[in-house]
Amino acid sequence: MEAFREYMIGIKGPLTTPIGGGIRSLNVALRQTLDLFVCLRPVRWFKGIVTPIKEPEKVDMYIFRENTEDIYAGIEWQQGTPEAEKFLRFLTEEMGVSKVRFPETSAFGVKPVSIEGTERLVRAAIEYALVHHLPSVTLVHKGNICLLYTSDAADEEDSVDLGGRRIIKKKK
Repeated sequence: MEAFREYMIGIKGPLTTPIGGGIRSLNVALRQTLDLFVCLRPVRWFKGIVTPIKEPEKVDMYIFRENTEDIYAGIEWQQGTPEAEKFLRFLTEEMGVSKVRFPETSAFGVKPVSIEGTERLVRAAIEYALVHHLPSVTLVHKGNICLLYTSDAADEEDSVDLGGRRIIKKKK
């Protein structure tokens, strides 16, 4: 870990997390400790690969996915543990949650999503597009399945508003 910090580069082999060992994912620990918040996934077609896309050679995009918040925060309690039972009591007694379908056999995870985390990911994608002379940036959220992510993202001036912070102004 110290070498990663000092040289800002490193080589890591596949890491697996023992199932039922009570420890969190080693990959998640690396991401969080080093604040590796961008998961950058280039998407392009390789000649010779069969695809249903009409002009696959035109595919050239980069997906930026948040890598330390949401499900990657590692805030979880295994089913049947005293911590899971305590969290369930908090949900039902303090927060009034009644939608846990099978409460006695459920594990729990908290998915924190912050304005700052979202903002820095969007900024990273925009900066990448500018540096690499890419023609556009498209923002996608999970609003169709997770109401937490939805809000009126664009105001009357066609800018994106993240929690009251206008960060992007659309070109007219």
